[in-house]
Amino acid sequence: MNRLFFAQSRAGHRLAAALLVVLLLIVLAGAGLALAQGGTPRALRVGQTVTGTLDARNFSQSYTFDARAGNTVTIAASTTTRGLSLALTVTDTAGETLARASDLTRTEVTIRDFKIPADGTYFITVLRATGAQGAAQGEFSLSLTGDVATAPATVTLAQGLSVSLTWSTNDDMNLEVRDPVGGAVNFRTPSVPSGGRLSSNVNGGCTNTTGNNPTETISWPGGSVPGGSYEIIVYFNQACGITTAGREPQFKLAQTPAATEESTESAVRPQSTTEATLVPTSAPTTQPEQPSPVAPAAPAGALNFVVTITVDGRVLEPIRGTLAANQQYVTSFILAGADQVTVQPGGPNLEIDLTPAAAKIAAPTALGTRTTVNGTISHDNPFDAWSLQVAANARPITIQMNAVGGGSLDPFLVLLGPDGSIIASNDDANANTRNAEIANQALTAGRYTILATRFALAIGGTEGSYTLQIRTGTGTATSATVTPTAAATAATATTNLPTGPIQVTLIWNTRADLRLLIRDPNGRSVFSDNRTPDNSGILERLGNFRCENVTNTPLTYAYWPTNPPVGTYEVSVWQESRCSDPTIQPTYTLTVTVRGNEVIRVTDRPDPNKLHFLTTFTIDASGNATAGQGGIVQKTFNGQNIAAQLPSAPVLEIGTPVNGTIAPEAPFVIYQFQGKTGQKIRIEMKNTGGNLDPELFLLDANGVQKAENDDVEPGKDSNSRIDFTITTDGSYVVVATRYGVEFGGTTGSYQLTLAQTNR
Repeated sequence: MNRLFFAQSRAGHRLAAALLVVLLLIVLAGAGLALAQGGTPRALRVGQTVTGTLDARNFSQSYTFDARAGNTVTIAASTTTRGLSLALTVTDTAGETLARASDLTRTEVTIRDFKIPADGTYFITVLRATGAQGAAQGEFSLSLTGDVATAPATVTLAQGLSVSLTWSTNDDMNLEVRDPVGGAVNFRTPSVPSGGRLSSNVNGGCTNTTGNNPTETISWPGGSVPGGSYEIIVYFNQACGITTAGREPQFKLAQTPAATEESTESAVRPQSTTEATLVPTSAPTTQPEQPSPVAPAAPAGALNFVVTITVDGRVLEPIRGTLAANQQYVTSFILAGADQVTVQPGGPNLEIDLTPAAAKIAAPTALGTRTTVNGTISHDNPFDAWSLQVAANARPITIQMNAVGGGSLDPFLVLLGPDGSIIASNDDANANTRNAEIANQALTAGRYTILATRFALAIGGTEGSYTLQIRTGTGTATSATVTPTAAATAATATTNLPTGPIQVTLIWNTRADLRLLIRDPNGRSVFSDNRTPDNSGILERLGNFRCENVTNTPLTYAYWPTNPPVGTYEVSVWQESRCSDPTIQPTYTLTVTVRGNEVIRVTDRPDPNKLHFLTTFTIDASGNATAGQGGIVQKTFNGQNIAAQLPSAPVLEIGTPVNGTIAPEAPFVIYQFQGKTGQKIRIEMKNTGGNLDPELFLLDANGVQKAENDDVEPGKDSNSRIDFTITTDGSYVVVATRYGVEFGGTTGSYQLTLAQTNR
């Protein structure tokens, strides 16, 4: 025991002596040794990482950076050279040492959260911890991070600052503004410590709605407001009513008066055109002005909006955009002074666009043996790329990106595979944090790239410093958006699941909540609210339902355990929610197998507005199955084949029911009637036979859709009813059809009635 204690004491003495040498070197460095060794110091910017070399001849290197009083910086140096230990100092222009750090046992050393005492230039010195002694030599990397670029400086605005969102319908839109010091003003947090306040949540929840230019305003009162980057987010929460203004005519009824003249230039744009247009900021006007009117034309189901920024009473050029339901538009502006405002490019936040990060991805900074690194995200540097080498049979890894110091940074992580494809991403690790985490990733051997960025990436507006940590072992296990290969997912999707004559599998690649509904030939539906209807199929698995117990490789599975009914089956897929992956649209694969034969395989992305993808398959008396066509079910009727049928279309009379049939070869029937201004009408379509799910459309003389109804009472009455008040004398068209029209599979007889309700 005595000999062991003696040996331990000698080792402790050697370590203590070495530390004394290190401290002496640090003091010497503070007195100017680094300048003598390294020559003219190299200037560093916050967010920059540089490399250098240390050896017996050059055992120190020095750098400078400029900062203001109150800024906080973190300085980290690391090396991959075994045996090379490092030391760091921070000194002022007088040579006084303000901070120091060293570690003889590790290959990295950090001075964390150093607060700048006064405006000026500061020196960073990187030394060999052994000084001139020893033979260790090699390269090091040095990073400077902090809130220098995003310090909470203030700008004096006598009339304050405001951001307004205006649109022209009774739909529910929301405005959020994130300030430079981490506050986020929205309807959940209507005020923040910096002074920002929301006027009201207009049309919130589709209650007490108005369509008379609804406006939400977030404002800061006159006085001092934070200087820096303000992020603006516009949300189209939900449609509160049917809007048909600006729809382009599809056809005209024969021998009808000429349509009222309308500008076809403002008619609907293609559905895929959802990008908002950002008007460059011009010189501020001298007098406040109201936002320009919102143009009436927008893609079907989409809304136009205007965002107006007012700084110290001066209104900047309005920002105009278009959003579909459940989409976000993101932009930002930098406030440097009362007359110094720069609006940044913005747009819809739809998918991960790595194009602006291509240069960083092509030349990532190697992590080597480092498990912790630091960086800064700003408008000048929205991305940092780090490369990670993974060995064969390595344990799963967890990657965390945490905002540190001041600023407003909302971290976002993207993990790229060796082939450059996105294999995982995350915005928020959980509902209680903005920090990002990709947890428990099992990776094969190869070089991976970690992209550290922010919410909305290049078009985002948050800024600040972060710490990136990589570790093996467990994380939260629920934080990443993983994109497995289709082959890998398909290979394991139906393992240990029951089988039957019909098997329907839906798999996708994010944490979103996708839904599956199957309606059999007898009209019974298998779906989340009715998983085991009598004498029909069984919904065995339900992936990511209601965003609970989510997984990155979800599976929804239904099967028929016994001989299924003969006839046509409808299959619907839609996205109920993106859950915790709000910026990522999943890719799904729908597979239908009948008696061992694959009948349907569709790989697609769900509609972001909860519209259903609908397709069918039909089983004949011999058990053979054939697939029908498929597509997105719109709440609009496109007038297909109507022009040829108009001359012979039956005329509806008030109070006289007519009977008809919807069949596979005739998915809709058209009727016409004459309407008079002020007349209140009710059109009803009732199923009288078969499994028909009725749907009605009402069109005016120009083919403009005036009304639509699928179910009188969803979930209770699947018949259809339209109540409408005629506003213009003339001819009208009633389309009697089925849910899904050409994509649907229900058939049967119906009774159609036209009634007047205001006699």
